[in-house]
Amino acid sequence: MSECEHDYRSEIKTKPTPTEEGIMLYTCDKCTHTYEEAIPTSLKILAIGNSFSEDAMAYLYGVLKDAGIENVMIANLKKNGCTLDQHYSYMTDDSAAYTFSTPNPSTGNMVNDSVLRTAKYGIEYDDWDYITIQQGSHHSGVESSFSHLGEIVSYINRYKADHTKIYWHLTWAYQQNSSHSGFANYGNSQSKMYDAIISAVKNTVLQNQDIKGIIPSGTSVQNLRTSVLGDTLTRDGYHLSHGIGRYTAALTWLAAFTDCDISEIDYFPSSYPEVEQYLPHIKDAVKKAIAKPYEVTASAYPAPDTLLNTTLSELNAEDKAYLENNGFSSDGYLSLDISYKENAYYQCNLNTSVNIPASTSSLYNMYLATQIFSKNELVTGSIIRVDSGYRYRPEGWVDMQTVSAERGAETTTDAIVIDDEWWGEYNYRGFNISHNPRSLITEEEGVKFRIYIPIVKRAELTAEDISYLTAAGLNASVYKVLDLKTYLDYYYNSASGWTDYSTLISGKGANTYIATQMLTRYDLTLGSVIRITKSNMKYRPDGWLDLSTRNSSRPANVTTEFVKVDADWWSVYNYRAFNVSASDSSALTAEDASALRIYIKIS
Repeated sequence: MSECEHDYRSEIKTKPTPTEEGIMLYTCDKCTHTYEEAIPTSLKILAIGNSFSEDAMAYLYGVLKDAGIENVMIANLKKNGCTLDQHYSYMTDDSAAYTFSTPNPSTGNMVNDSVLRTAKYGIEYDDWDYITIQQGSHHSGVESSFSHLGEIVSYINRYKADHTKIYWHLTWAYQQNSSHSGFANYGNSQSKMYDAIISAVKNTVLQNQDIKGIIPSGTSVQNLRTSVLGDTLTRDGYHLSHGIGRYTAALTWLAAFTDCDISEIDYFPSSYPEVEQYLPHIKDAVKKAIAKPYEVTASAYPAPDTLLNTTLSELNAEDKAYLENNGFSSDGYLSLDISYKENAYYQCNLNTSVNIPASTSSLYNMYLATQIFSKNELVTGSIIRVDSGYRYRPEGWVDMQTVSAERGAETTTDAIVIDDEWWGEYNYRGFNISHNPRSLITEEEGVKFRIYIPIVKRAELTAEDISYLTAAGLNASVYKVLDLKTYLDYYYNSASGWTDYSTLISGKGANTYIATQMLTRYDLTLGSVIRITKSNMKYRPDGWLDLSTRNSSRPANVTTEFVKVDADWWSVYNYRAFNVSASDSSALTAEDASALRIYIKIS
């Protein structure tokens, strides 16, 4: 009997998933011989959306591939600003209204098709596992705007494969300072917009049995806003920032469509290296959104206290002499007001609270403990002083719920200047003060340990300053004016390239900018006034969480003549600096620096 010349037909025995290979069964129609082959892991997603789906898909290909999914196909069928009503109209008329984008496999970047396409074209383009739909962002919390949702779902059902599931993309609320006209639908309130989005999803989307799941990008974003990053996740007040914002959405899509452990994802866009620093924060926000998609869950990485809980005092004659003798200019510092607790000490590797030794302990009355200071309060450039015969231990915590791996060493080194290396990984530090060698110590001896905080010099008000503040209804006697350093033909860009986001950037001879020096919360105290004195001038108050962190977006330019500094103005930032420019971008002179005048409230 001759060997069979097999004529195989194939059928999928087990469909592949994003995390499990499938099985393809081959059967010979002549002799019934069979064999099997593995089908690579696979995931295929089509988004029918707008620029918000474009944000969500920007890094999705890279994230899915990093999760180990071999066969990835994603596509975005978008019309910028498109609402459900508009989608319904385009589908009904079979309009070629959509830009159709698919990824370049070598880069992962989404590439637009050369011609506009219909919704039917996108739906039939591939054997999709999931098709997502979403509302236009300005209507995302307006329930009355969802009236055509059922008809859109029916249209998709008409052309999709049987196994394809329809998901809803729950988008994000706008940044609190957004200028988008649609923000008025929610009283220009981010919290009201988020709550409205959740209500609309619950009352309309979840009522449609053909919508099988939710992608809670908006909740991931809102969760992340409770972290140290704060309300900095958009690039223009509504579109996600190119780095952290877009990556957060991509990771949410991965978590919504697969059971992959997002803790294992290492990929991030190389053009935005700040994403790597905040991967733990992003993953925390996404995991919490998947667990609770319809409510905000606070971040495990909250900002240190955003308001200063400390005060500063003028230097006495002895303080000034000490600084001058150690090579510092005494008129550039104030003394930090420190409280000293007798018979108390910290041990950061065991607890986050102060320890009080019993009278029978060998440590009884051997230490003084200071209050705990946040990173906002012991700013870079501060000077730690310890007098001869005394020593201190700088204890440190990342947060006040977690003990540390180790303690700082006791030190007698005088005139230490605080920098980023001194802070290390910590966000909070407290000090134990003792004699050297150790012996009984009293609260009055706390002054042997001092901290001097650097500040920008303050000058007396001019007659015109006094007149201006008085006309504004303020008591001019409690203000001084900042003696700003200014740099013609330089500017800052807190969201710029990896090496220059916190340094002065040359304007290359155009003279269109004047920059100030960097300012801390001590320099710009609450209640201070920022004034632009010329109607043809504006300023941008660039801001930084810390000087080793690049922002995803920048504060906007300001033309308002009178701005009062409050907690919202500082937002999440610990450092700010100003770029001054003309409204028409014309060239400036050094004298134009006087257009920015900052009055500091000193009492």
